[in-house]
Amino acid sequence: MPVHLHRFLSRASSTALAGSLALTAVGCGDDEEPPPKKDPPVSTACAEFGFDDGASYETGLSPYASAGGDMDGDGKGDLLVANHSDGTLTFLKGLGNGGFLAQGALEAGDGPAAVSMGDLNGDGSLDAVVANQLSDDISVIFGGPVPSNVGSYSAGTQPIWVSTIDLDGDTDLDVVVANGTGTSVGMLLGDGTGIFAPAVPIDVGGVPKSVALADFDKDGLGDIAVTRVGNILAVLRGTGGGAFAEPVTYTTGTTPYSVIAGEFSRDGKLDIAVANGESNDISVFLGAADGTFAEGIRYAVGEDPKNISAGDLNCDGVTDLAVANYITNTVSVLLGGGTPFQDAIHYTTKLGPRSVVVADFNGDERGDMAVTNAGDETVSILVNTSK
Repeated sequence: MPVHLHRFLSRASSTALAGSLALTAVGCGDDEEPPPKKDPPVSTACAEFGFDDGASYETGLSPYASAGGDMDGDGKGDLLVANHSDGTLTFLKGLGNGGFLAQGALEAGDGPAAVSMGDLNGDGSLDAVVANQLSDDISVIFGGPVPSNVGSYSAGTQPIWVSTIDLDGDTDLDVVVANGTGTSVGMLLGDGTGIFAPAVPIDVGGVPKSVALADFDKDGLGDIAVTRVGNILAVLRGTGGGAFAEPVTYTTGTTPYSVIAGEFSRDGKLDIAVANGESNDISVFLGAADGTFAEGIRYAVGEDPKNISAGDLNCDGVTDLAVANYITNTVSVLLGGGTPFQDAIHYTTKLGPRSVVVADFNGDERGDMAVTNAGDETVSILVNTSK
């Protein structure tokens, strides 16, 4: 079942699709020259494939993460950026032509580190949940003509990643955060109005780094995939009512950060991809129908990959990956259609990219990229020029 180009009009994307932050402190990186742009290794559905630099937009201090979706209900994709050092969120209103208009800052908690979008209150507009690392809580942002912070909930100790899905089978979105200390993730069950129950800790067997949520075994219940200290991917199958089976573990590369779920091998089964910060590669775990996964396949990317995102970048209906590489100031693009991906193609970014969002920002049916750059406190757009 091909995965078609992600559009902003009805759903969200995040650097967490799931997710979108890294766990180490922000620095300016090295002065090493990034890899040059390269031609794709094989022909694609587009006769010409590539990206050009678009506009850049200022953020707050130390932007760690971003997510994209139509938050203000005008049918155009917006961006929400979590600024770790000043406790704010930068809202960039999408204009539908690839450009954005800054709408000022929203207040978050202390040290916002991750953001995820979804319709939390059932009104048809996208909302957002923000994990605040230093105040140990999440902020809930309701969408609308003027998005607003409507409150916060305790989430555990040092929440550093956040994702949303229906976990208990009531069709309402729930929230899971990865807590940077201890060995648990925090689950907050939603009631469909944007109100959440107190966080319930779920032991994942090690210190979590990031989390992605999906129904891997397609039994109608949300499951949890979490990267852990010790180079581990742990998958917990939902068993109903917000309960989970014991974690099943898989080996990643060194120091896994971001994790996402998607259909990468075109077989109708959900797969997992993980960005490995110290081994400078990603691990791709191909899924089976029962929710288990094969041994990870490794692909080299740039140095210190912090975040991974997915979408169709070369107009062939197949999911591709984009990886933000913090030290080399690049985004690595891995086109789908290989086994399951081709070798990475590298594109230069601004300083210190920490997250990347893949979506069609200008309505041309081509996946563009929005890169959050901590080093110069901007979001920069890479416009897809494929023809």
